[in-house]
Amino acid sequence: LKRMDYTAIGKAVNVALELNKTCKTYGADIVVSEFTVADARRRYTLRELDRIRVEGGHDDPVTIYEVLDHRLEDKDPRIISNGDELALYFEGLSCYRDQRFADAIDVFTKLHEVRPDDVVSGLYLERCKYFIETPPESDWDGVWENKSLDLESAAYANCSNQGSLSSFGKKVVKSPESRRASFTGSLFGFLNQSTKSLKTEL
Repeated sequence: LKRMDYTAIGKAVNVALELNKTCKTYGADIVVSEFTVADARRRYTLRELDRIRVEGGHDDPVTIYEVLDHRLEDKDPRIISNGDELALYFEGLSCYRDQRFADAIDVFTKLHEVRPDDVVSGLYLERCKYFIETPPESDWDGVWENKSLDLESAAYANCSNQGSLSSFGKKVVKSPESRRASFTGSLFGFLNQSTKSLKTEL
């Protein structure tokens, strides 16, 4: 018998590999792309995280989202869980993308006071401070390109309760059994629903 090795290549694989890296960056358990969100058959509680550029296949930015359902079920105190907080978050995100970094700092600072353990808000605070000193180009598309600059560590350091951060983040915690089950169910639900689009892209 001749042994053969197989691999998968293509746009969908590159996106999946990139998403795997982002969980730690944003302190998230489940991160999905705009393609999976578009193909989902049921409504999930999502928060838009960022726009990223995927190596090997995407010149245009890909929007990524955090799935919040399992954290809301466990009443995770780190999670932005009401309409006012989400509205404040998206206001800050809009300011950031419009290159109104001073305004974005004001908004994310307010949000950070309410949710001090929200890694994403802390990350945007650090980015805005950087961009005030080193502004991006006028045609900037919102993608953070300076990956050699370790703003992630500063964002985690600003969290008041680092021990409760995501298991994908700087601190590893043992989650309750219910949370693991909920996490697994949400993850496999998304994987099952995106199978058709992944096959098409491959």
